Amino acid sequence: MHKAIIGVLLIALVGVGIYIYTQDEKEGENGPITIESEQLDFAEVGTFVVNNPGQEPGVPYFIYEEPGAPALSKRLVFDERSICVSGAQSMPCIVMSVSFEEAFSEKRGTLSGISQEGDTLIVRKLHALEENEVARVAEPTTPFISWNTAKELLNACEVRMITQTHALDVYLTLNDERVFWAVEPSIDDVFDAVQNVPDACGDIIQATE
Repeated sequence: MHKAIIGVLLIALVGVGIYIYTQDEKEGENGPITIESEQLDFAEVGTFVVNNPGQEPGVPYFIYEEPGAPALSKRLVFDERSICVSGAQSMPCIVMSVSFEEAFSEKRGTLSGISQEGDTLIVRKLHALEENEVARVAEPTTPFISWNTAKELLNACEVRMITQTHALDVYLTLNDERVFWAVEPSIDDVFDAVQNVPDACGDIIQATE
């Protein structure tokens, strides 16, 4: 891992608040399934910056606007569940081979996460927009789950419908009508995952937005 990103993440992790996973156990085809989900409360379009005047040196921030409130900012914190998207691929932010500044600074993008004390935000999805790419911000009211959890739900025959977007967001509607949101590693990975579910699961409705 590049030394710069290690330094950035160590600085950003100072002062992290506490949040709680929601754990829900379902009885799947092959036994109980624990669904660990998180309720996000932030989703905006803005610009990623590092070493912005007036902000903590070496720490990544996100600059955005709200009606009547320009130049708002969030101090970004990354953990093992933070996903970074660039181009047509996503990966855990903490395993990136380049520094945050090199990969994302001064780029426009979308950001979803969990607000903490002060202006800190725990990142769940950071998406750097390509030139002329339309910003698609995931609905923060939909509980967030990991990609591995999404695949477990598919393989347990708990999913009746999946919808993906070109921003790599995947929405899974369960048999009990609850909806969860995950980020797939690359476009159409969820369709590949559907092809591998047991025949006993029957047909799963599939769509792309």
